[in-house]
Amino acid sequence: MTLTKQKLTESLERDKTQIKKANPSPSNCRFCRFYKFDGGQGRGSCCKLGVSVYGHWRSCRLALPPFAPSWEKAND
Repeated sequence: MTLTKQKLTESLERDKTQIKKANPSPSNCRFCRFYKFDGGQGRGSCCKLGVSVYGHWRSCRLALPPFAPSWEKAND
């Protein structure tokens, strides 16, 4: 029974790795779920951090794709 649990755990770890490769983090703020466009010249705000940002800035580690599955959401 332990061997079966170990194989299942290994399989789940492989699946997580494949999912991460298939769903990379957005490269820029404007592609992030938390980005809100505020007006001209690419200005916006980050709803997660509560700060002003530019859409062309490189995204932070909290970035999530706009259409990420619900199980992939960060804790708000």
